[in-house]
Amino acid sequence: MRGSIGVRRALGAIALATGLAVSITAVPAAASAAVPAAVTVRAALAPMSQAALGRPAYYTYSGYSSAQHRKKGKQLEKKGYRPISLSVTGSRLSAVWAKTGGPAWWCLDGFTAKTYEKELKKLRKKGYVPAIITASGGGYGAAFAGVFEKRNIGWQVQWGMTGAQFKKTDKRQSGKGLALVSLTAYGTASDVRYAAIWHQSSAGYGWVTGHTSAKLTKVIKKNDKKGYFPKQVIVAPDGTYAAVFHRAAGQWWTQYGMTASQLNKKHDSYGKKGYYPVSVDGEYVPRHGTYYAATWYKY
Repeated sequence: MRGSIGVRRALGAIALATGLAVSITAVPAAASAAVPAAVTVRAALAPMSQAALGRPAYYTYSGYSSAQHRKKGKQLEKKGYRPISLSVTGSRLSAVWAKTGGPAWWCLDGFTAKTYEKELKKLRKKGYVPAIITASGGGYGAAFAGVFEKRNIGWQVQWGMTGAQFKKTDKRQSGKGLALVSLTAYGTASDVRYAAIWHQSSAGYGWVTGHTSAKLTKVIKKNDKKGYFPKQVIVAPDGTYAAVFHRAAGQWWTQYGMTASQLNKKHDSYGKKGYYPVSVDGEYVPRHGTYYAATWYKY
């Protein structure tokens, strides 16, 4: 693996291209695997009005078994934490929990695509919408997990998409007034698939898929000047990256191509500087091991 590359940027609507598979839509109720390079990119913006809120208390972990994840989740829930990032890598999970307000939620794991769909339909009837989706593995054995929130908004979730299908679907959803809020890459090195969630929103966003670390770094540098940051950086099973860009209003760091050890060191380093992780993603890259990507934020 190449050494970590640090880049500092001064941030200032990107016009990234907006972008069968299984798709579920809802409207609101009336009323060859390349080794990822370790890359770091930094940006800083003038803080917005939420700066006074400061950094929320948070807890993060990676490589937990389902039992460890659920046990820790119950402990954190009792203390007022909620999941803001979730990633499944094989049978292991990574998550970020923050002590912030928000709607009622469910954090669930241990699904196949079929059982995820069943649970999704059950929660839909109770007023919950998918907020985070994550998957790992290929074929019928792919593992799914997610976070659901009780909200009254229009939404769509779709999985099993190729890169071309995702691009086409995103373009269609964007035209309906939906914005991409969660993306995951799974499958195999020779057959990468994407799953995504869109919510009713007028917020601008952008995304890229199938990028090498070098190409992604260029995209980040180009678009941070336009006021957007990589809210999510996703590791695909073929060693490429995807990313979702949202409007930035604070300072941030993002790093990708990390081992578990490097990720933990970055959590410690950025935590001491007042940053907290807003997303963590991991994926197994054949013949090279598991790699992680993360973004840290500070108002």
